[in-house]
Amino acid sequence: FEKIKVFSKFEELNSILQKVLKTSDFESLEELVYTQNKFDLEIFYNDYPENRKIIGSEGREKRLTTSIFSLLSIFSEEKKSNDDIEILGLINNVRKYRYVPLKYLEKHNNLYDYKVILPKSNGTGAFGEILSTPLIGKPFVGYTQSFISIGSFKTSNEAEACLKYIKSKFVRAMLGALKVTQDNNKDVWKFVPIQNFSKKSKMDWTKSIFEIDQQLYAKYKLNQDEIEFIEKMIKPMD
Repeated sequence: FEKIKVFSKFEELNSILQKVLKTSDFESLEELVYTQNKFDLEIFYNDYPENRKIIGSEGREKRLTTSIFSLLSIFSEEKKSNDDIEILGLINNVRKYRYVPLKYLEKHNNLYDYKVILPKSNGTGAFGEILSTPLIGKPFVGYTQSFISIGSFKTSNEAEACLKYIKSKFVRAMLGALKVTQDNNKDVWKFVPIQNFSKKSKMDWTKSIFEIDQQLYAKYKLNQDEIEFIEKMIKPMD
């Protein structure tokens, strides 16, 4: 017998996964998922050596952790210099933006590009649940450990297309094959296929999310039972 590889209790989802994963051009969206920004600790400690005692892991923690806004005074509510960039984070579980000098951060895959930002922890892991308000991150916008991002796009149109794709029922069905807890990490996006989000795509990304789903059903040759399963089980997103 062959390896099971992936298994869902939903017969229709197993069938859909086989169709998607066996397409000749399948590439995993997992490759476009990025984690939080990080400090360049050497430069940061040159200016603020006293903060070695505040940063976690005995001063070795480079990640912008969830509580970082309240720990360090270098994050400000207003932009103080043209070299400051925005960081999205949480304060008392409410999304807030704070400014920080760019020189204190390491290079990041999509800091200078458009991307879709969404929570690293979302919902309960129930199949078909919505994603909590994903948004488009503009160039020079970073984020803390509370979030992940998808994509590194040169144009806002590509990011808008990716945002619609992520909100589609099709994507969240694929995501639900592995996302069975609150954790929305890189690994759970493994079975979501990458699409061409440019104007050269065969997909018409100007359409509504509902119409984009119809295009995806056709692309992956889903039958009526599989389509009805997704439409019934996955909650819609605007």
